[in-house]
Amino acid sequence: MSQSNSFGSDPMAWFKARQRQVLIVGGSVVAVGLLGGLLWWTQVNKEAAASDALEQARNAIDGSVPLGQSAGALQRIIDSYNGTDAAEEAVVTLAQVRMVNGQNQLAATALEEFIHSGPRAKYLAPAHGLLAGAEEGLGKWAEAAQNYVTASQSADLDVLKASYLVNAARCFQLAGDKEKSLETLRSVAKDYSKTPAASEAIVRLAEATKGVEPRAH
Repeated sequence: MSQSNSFGSDPMAWFKARQRQVLIVGGSVVAVGLLGGLLWWTQVNKEAAASDALEQARNAIDGSVPLGQSAGALQRIIDSYNGTDAAEEAVVTLAQVRMVNGQNQLAATALEEFIHSGPRAKYLAPAHGLLAGAEEGLGKWAEAAQNYVTASQSADLDVLKASYLVNAARCFQLAGDKEKSLETLRSVAKDYSKTPAASEAIVRLAEATKGVEPRAH
């Protein structure tokens, strides 16, 4: 290789020979960086706007705004700010509003779609728990029981895990699966003994077994 083509022997000659290539690569790097920054800033603004809209919708609900208006405000957040944390929270909030007003089928359908969409992990437990509640309202006891179990598995606090399981046990009983109900209550009494739900589980066990359980160890 000649010295004129060697970077080590003549850096300026190397740069001049490749100036266009260097500028193109450098420009691409800058452009990618600017685009990434723009997308990040846009997402930050979108999240902030969605959060503000959700807060306003909640305040309206607390102020006893009619169902139609409350549901409409929440639905607009879901549609306009898709992908944001606030939009996912709005789905859960809208389901609660619908259930309070007896619209269990609407709530259940929306929650099923929400769960299948792969939401953030922190919304899985409340979504499954609410879906179970909506299914209870529809008399779907077996489905409700399973969703309460899934909600328990998704929850990050023992007090919530235990509470969901107590609800699951009730639904298993209503679905005619007594043994599964007892098994679930035993699990709460044993695995979550330090939670308030454990006391309820023990009482229900005693009632269901006519005092045979819980047995002394």
